[in-house]
Order: sequence, then structure tokens, then C-alpha cells
Amino acid sequence: MKLMHAALACFCVGLPPPSGAMAMAMQAPWEASPAPFVLHGEQVVIDEDRQVVGRVILADHSALDVAAGRTLTLMGAVDSDITGPVNPHDPDATRSLFKLGEGHLALHADSSRGGGTLLLRGSLGVAADGALGADTNTLTLVAGTRLELADGVRLAQSLRVRRDDPVDLLDSRWTLTAAHSEEPVTWRVAAGEATLAGHIDATAPIVKDGAGTLRLTEFNQSANGDPLVVLGGGLRVDGLWLRGPIHTESGTVLSGNGYIHEAQVAGHLQPGSPDAVGTLMFDQGLRLAPTAQTRIRIDATGGADALQTWDTMQLAGDLRVEPTPGAWTPQTRWVIAQADAGFGPADASAFAMMAPDASAAVVPDSIGMSALAGSRFATAASTIRYLDPVLTYEPTRVLLGLRFNSRGLNTVDGAWRSALIEDSRFVRESALAHAASGRAWAQTWAANAERPAADGWPSDDRDTAGLQIGISHRMGSSADWFLSAFAGAQTTDLSSQYDSTAARHGARDTATHVGLGSSHGWRGLRLTVGAAHAWHHAQLHRQADPAEADLRTRSQAQLTQAWIDLRPDLPLAMRDWGVTPYTRLAWLRLHRPGLQESGSLAAVSLSPQTDQRWVSHLGVQIQRQWSTEHGPAVLAADVGVQSHWGNRSLNSRQAYNADPDRWFDVASPPLARHSLRLDIGVHAPVTRHARLKLAYTGQYGAQQRQHGVWLGVSIAI
Repeated sequence: MKLMHAALACFCVGLPPPSGAMAMAMQAPWEASPAPFVLHGEQVVIDEDRQVVGRVILADHSALDVAAGRTLTLMGAVDSDITGPVNPHDPDATRSLFKLGEGHLALHADSSRGGGTLLLRGSLGVAADGALGADTNTLTLVAGTRLELADGVRLAQSLRVRRDDPVDLLDSRWTLTAAHSEEPVTWRVAAGEATLAGHIDATAPIVKDGAGTLRLTEFNQSANGDPLVVLGGGLRVDGLWLRGPIHTESGTVLSGNGYIHEAQVAGHLQPGSPDAVGTLMFDQGLRLAPTAQTRIRIDATGGADALQTWDTMQLAGDLRVEPTPGAWTPQTRWVIAQADAGFGPADASAFAMMAPDASAAVVPDSIGMSALAGSRFATAASTIRYLDPVLTYEPTRVLLGLRFNSRGLNTVDGAWRSALIEDSRFVRESALAHAASGRAWAQTWAANAERPAADGWPSDDRDTAGLQIGISHRMGSSADWFLSAFAGAQTTDLSSQYDSTAARHGARDTATHVGLGSSHGWRGLRLTVGAAHAWHHAQLHRQADPAEADLRTRSQAQLTQAWIDLRPDLPLAMRDWGVTPYTRLAWLRLHRPGLQESGSLAAVSLSPQTDQRWVSHLGVQIQRQWSTEHGPAVLAADVGVQSHWGNRSLNSRQAYNADPDRWFDVASPPLARHSLRLDIGVHAPVTRHARLKLAYTGQYGAQQRQHGVWLGVSIAI
């Protein structure tokens, strides 16, 4: 007992231990002390969770034996008692640290120590680049142990992975638990990315687990052909991994620009580095499982990721293409997979074909074409919604091309033009309301419309506001004939609502209009005709793909409309109410010149488009008058059915600028075939010569809803 206490005291103050102390398994002292802990070759047993804040100095090769389920954390450096340059090949000049016991040792500080680190049992955690000492040191891992690397750690030391204990390096006085020679060595990165930058020589199987990524950058080999199995997270090979296969499980990632002996991939396969495309090479072949997911990127310069092997390649699973728009066109072709021995099983005899007489088996000279039928990607998709991958399978190559589809075409043009057709009613209804008034008028309107999603189009919301100023003049003192002229402006703001399956778009339209009207009473009927012409200027924006910026363009259009309205000249009396049935027909012509977008791979050219539509309206007005100080006031309701005739969609022809020879016909959100119209409001005099109008206006059809308000004033002249 006195000898044990003396050894503990020497460990605390850094003095040489008394004779015989090194042969004993010791319990390390944890009392606070300004002096470093000095080990002189002991096997220190730790059977409780412990933390050492100060330095640990190795005066000889020493062992830390951490019991199962326990953790020893060294916050300070593990240094050597030898200072200055050290010859790594001189055993007397190096100080090695042995990790024994099934527990965990965590190293948190950099060290300049010369000498190896040997993980013989349990696990070792490394949280600093220099925790293992000089770059020339070696880390030895024995079967059944686990190396844990923190995020960002880069170990420059070489690694030796072996099945058996290095008995020639062990102190005969140390005791070891039974070896786990049949178990693999585990490399764990819990999160982020860690790097093994030294040479790795393995003679035992290895498992990579943890959610993080482990990067290998140097020449490495599995001398006995043992596999490196990726069970979790990612493995990034930017160096060489020779003489042993790499197997990955579903949900893991194999990536890099390196050279791999052979691989069987059931998870993600991502050639290249995180910030650049690249080629991942395989010496003895690559085999993809049906669960594999291969990612191929195309960068802005036109470079692409690729897979290459000198042997055979078995393709399967899903292919995801991630293009970055840049200095390339969809007509470009990229070699994304090359197998010098063809695609399919490595054994050519698997493709032996029996001769007609069944007397001999004929093995093809090249298995490439035979293997193609069973060696293809199951699916191929692009992360840019408007590009479809086009794969060409050759005997030794797979070529990738991209072809435009309809999902990136201009959708806002059709939505904008259909909105102009629908909102043209405000101009003609305002003019019709005052055509036979013999008064000057100023009328405003504001309305909100909602269109539901339909036929692949997202729902949208539209705000429309306008102003019209006009004058109606009686032609002669006794004639029942009026001529009118008017002018005004209208703005429309349109925006699509979020829909994950459709492109987002929006428009702001500003229009001015002028028009003429005539109203004539004849034999108890009133016939009113009119025409108006509007000039529209719009700022359009759309998003061809959620990952891209908006495409913004300016467009113009001209809308001409003419109408005729027939009704009784006076309301039909029904007790205290007056009823006026009417019929109306309008013709509309909308012309939009050609339009060319720019600034994106999805930019399109639109051919000039002219749309003509007929709109009919059957309705009835019901009104009631009452007397006021300045004259009669009127409560009026107008109910009718409006119908659009002809094609409900305003189509446009479009072609992507990058593929100008292929045109698409793009429809617009459909116009409502039949709509119910309702206006209800009050017309009342506010002075002897001035009248005020305030009314609600609504339109309902094909699940479309529009609600608005009329506000106007008219003055007798």
C-alpha cells in the first residue's frame, strides 16, 4: 500500500516512480495540481468518468486503461518529455500512447509529441487536428475498436488497421482483455465532415458510421481485400482506395474525385466535390443496387460529373440531374458513365447464348449491347423543372442530354390576356350606363377577382381599378338621340397563388382607353351602340423554376371592343317597381405583338397573337324610385347571365430561345363559359344638377368570383 501511494504521489508531481511501481495497475490521481501528469510506462486504470484539464506528459510508452462504459477526457495536450526534433524511427526518442480497456478516451488538445497512438480496445475520440502529435506519427487501430472524429478534424497521421494486437510493442507487465479480431474497425463522424489525410494501410474490415462525412485524401489500401462498408453518413474519396471494395447501404453517400478499387452502392452516389463537378473512378467495376440514387451535376461552364471504370458497370436505381444554367445549351451531350468492359454483370458467361442446335454456347465478343437491356437507370429526372434528361445508352458509354418540356414556358402571358378580356366589361358598362343620360360623368370602379386552379394553372388573385370621364349630348332639343364620348384609365395587378405543381407569375397592367357611343329611342325601344379602344402596357414577371430568379419583361397589347344593347325605352311598370329586360352583344379583339424574353435558360420567344371573342349578356333591371329634395332617387338591381363564345382559352405559341426550332402551344386560364352577373346600388341626386351612384358589382362563374364597387357622379349639362 505504501508503494501504491508513493507511485500516485510521483504521478502528481512529475517525479520518477519508485522501483516496482510500473508493474502495477494504477488508479490515476485527479486532485487539482499545477504540475502536469507524468506517465513513466504505467498502465493507468480508470474505472470512473474522469476529466484532466492539465497536460499529460509521457516519459515512456504508457497505457490508459478505461473501463467499459467509462470516459476519460483529456482537455490538455498529451506531450512527450523529449523536446526538440525527434527521429520517428528511434524507439528511445518516441513516446507512444496505448489505449486499453473497453471504455472511451477523448483527446481535445493539440500536441507536438513524437510517437504513435495505439487504439487496442474500446474507442478513441479526437477533437483537434494535432491531438495525435506530429504528422509523422502513426495511429494504429485494432479490430473491434472505434475511432470518433469531431466535425472539422483533419488527421495527417498515417493509419494502420489490423486484426491482431501488436504484441511486440506491448509492455509485458500490462494486462489486456480478449481481442475482437473478427469484428471490424469503426470510423465514426457524428456530424459535419472530418478528414483522414494520411496513408491508410488496412488488413481488417472497416465500417464507417455516424451521420457525418469522412473524407479520404491519400493513397490507401485494404491489403487483404477486406471491404470498407458505409453504414451511415457519407464517405468522400478524393484519394485512392485500392485492393478492397467499398460497399454502401441505403441512405448513405459515396462521393469524391478519387480512385476506388471496386464499389457496390445501395445509397447515394455523387461524383465530384461539394463545390465542383468531377469524375469518380473505379478500377474493378461499379455495381448499383435498385435503391441507388446517382447525382450528376452540370456546372455553368458546361462541365459535368461522371463515373468511369476500366471494368464493367451495372446501372440501376434513380438518376438525378442537377443543371446550373450557364455557357451550355440543351443540345450539348455529356458522357456521364463510361465502362471500358461494357455495362452489365462482370462475368461475360452470364450472357452466353445457346446455339440453335444446343450443341455449343457462344459468348459474344462484347457484352455491352447484351447488358444494356438490364443495366439502365430506372428513372431519370432533372432538378430544373423545365428540363428533362435524355439518356443515350451505348455499348461503353452513357450520354446525357437535356430537353425542354412545357413546365418552364411563359404562363403569365395567358393569365394577363385572359384578365384583360374579363375586365373589359368595366369600360363598356360604364359607358352604357351614361350613354342616354345627356350628362357629363366621372365614374370609378374597383374590384377583386379570384380564379381557382384549373388544368395545371395555379389559382390567382386580381385587383382592378379604373376611372372613366365622359359626356353624353342630346342631338337636337326634341330628338331622342344621344351621342357620347369618353376616355379613361385602368390598372390591374395580378398574382398567382402558391402551388408546388405550377409556376409562379404576376403582372401589373396600366391601360388608357377612348371611346364613342350612340343611343337612339325608336318605337318604345332603345338601341345603344358603342366602341372603345385601349392601349395596355404591362410589366410581367414569372418564375420558371423555384430555384431561379424571376424573369421580368415588358409587354404591350391593344384591345378593341364594340357593343350593341337593346332594351325597352322605359321600364315596364309592376306596381311600385320598374322592370327593364335587355340583351347585349359585344365583340372583342385583343392583339399582343411578339415578345422575346432574355436573361435565363428558360427565356422564351412568343409569336404575335390576336384573339377575337364574342360576349353575350341577357339580363333584367329592377328599380324603384322615391322622391328627395333634389329629385327622384333610384334603388336598382341588375341580374343577368354573361356568356363567352368560342375557345375558352387564349393560346400562345412559344419557343425557348435556346431551342428555337421546337414550338409549344400554351393555353391560358380558361374563361368562364357562363357567368352570373349581379349589380345592386343607389342613384341619388346630391344637388339639383348632380347625381351620385354607389353600387356593388359581382360576377360568378366556373368557380370564379369577382366582387367590386361602382362609384360615380354625373352632372346635367
